[in-house]
Amino acid sequence: MVNEARSQWVALALTSLGHFVNDGSTMFIPVVAAIVASEKAVPILTVTLMSIAFYASSSLFAVFVGRWADTRGSHATMIGVGLSLLSTSLLGFFVSIALTAGSLLATLAVISSIIAGFGSAYYHPLAATVLQGIFLAKSKGKALGVNGAAGGLGATTYPVLFFFAAILLSRGGAFILLALIGFAASLIIPLGLRGRTMTERVRNGEESSKAREALTRGIVILTVVTAVRSISATGISFWLPTYISTQKGAGIGTLLGLTLGVMYATAIIGQLFFGVLVDRFDKRLVLGIGSAGSALSTLGYIFSAGTIEFLFIGLFGLFTFSIFPTLLALASEYVPDTSASLANSLVWGLGITGGSVIGPLVVGVIVGNNLPDLNIAFELMAVTGMIGALATPLMPKPVRAERPVLLS
Repeated sequence: MVNEARSQWVALALTSLGHFVNDGSTMFIPVVAAIVASEKAVPILTVTLMSIAFYASSSLFAVFVGRWADTRGSHATMIGVGLSLLSTSLLGFFVSIALTAGSLLATLAVISSIIAGFGSAYYHPLAATVLQGIFLAKSKGKALGVNGAAGGLGATTYPVLFFFAAILLSRGGAFILLALIGFAASLIIPLGLRGRTMTERVRNGEESSKAREALTRGIVILTVVTAVRSISATGISFWLPTYISTQKGAGIGTLLGLTLGVMYATAIIGQLFFGVLVDRFDKRLVLGIGSAGSALSTLGYIFSAGTIEFLFIGLFGLFTFSIFPTLLALASEYVPDTSASLANSLVWGLGITGGSVIGPLVVGVIVGNNLPDLNIAFELMAVTGMIGALATPLMPKPVRAERPVLLS
């Protein structure tokens, strides 16, 4: 029992490190987009293409990743591969911004976005499967919440770390520093998780994963509802650094980093808070509350000014970026253990990331080359988010009995 508990917390600590690096890297990409839009005089179309390239590649690749993990069980190694790809993309962004201009800059930025998309496809479904398999049903939400809080910490830290490192080193040095952190984590995590994350079915060969097991009615409806929420949330969050730097007058500097830091810092609290809620209340209700809160706080931020903006941007972060424990705890109740990774990948890849392709694209189309139209676009995204919140009762009530999978 003691060894089992130790293995659980080691796995939680290492997957939390992965979440820190993964979310820090992926949430930093909108900052890169803001730099490109504000300083490099490229068409807004380039920023839109970056978002499409990132989210579309992540969405399409996620299903493959989930299926591969269910059949091979190599979760730890695959998490390391994903973090390596994300770190490689940061180096690509550095090269594109520092050494190129014009069409070459746009091309390299889009290619780097594709690489980042491939890298981001790995972490969430695989880490969720690891945690779903080793924690009891009554504590699963809390474990996912702690893990998600580490992701919020990474998202909070990376923009601030980047801007301060740029002052102390250089902007190029800051990109390289973030990439080195990712490469180090990509080595540490597989080594630390080795022998701790193989599921019972992979070890004993008792069962084989079937793709159709993941296509339950609950997973399909959850994926659609999640996609609607994601269109709203990502349509706003991807363009938010650009909105803050141009429409709120923050520019590219410490004020932008501070604003984003407040937003992501509240997500740390939100992950823990929602992790507790999903263990105690109907997960569908918790999901709906998060969607509604995200939409309403967006409207508050748009129509406010001064210090109160930080309140609304904090609430936006709390509701918007706390989806990990709620969504994947709910997904695990709609499928058998043998298809958990694929189900997670469908909900996260096609729901969260698939919706993320549409949201920033819609905002980009509305804006065109007129950045003040971001206000109108954000209002439309907020309405979409409320639709997603109202649709959550359409999901069926989970009925699957949960059981932990012991570690090797």
